[in-house]
Amino acid sequence: MKNFWKWLVLYAYKRIKDNPSLIKYGIPGKRDVDNPCKSYSPGMKANYRGFNHCDGDGHYLCKECRWFKPEENDN
Repeated sequence: MKNFWKWLVLYAYKRIKDNPSLIKYGIPGKRDVDNPCKSYSPGMKANYRGFNHCDGDGHYLCKECRWFKPEENDN
């Protein structure tokens, strides 16, 4: 049963990725049609600040990205 759900999720993701008119906002790697972000990955926050660290560019979906971690010393 686990393999079925994995197949279903991957199938849906590939369909959405190939046809962006299905969903226009919040797709991993394509944050927004008008404001793309290749690093966008919605989900839980990452525990480390390595290569995939982002301070955001002001887009409203930046706060939902797992790599978003604004600098604490910014005013």
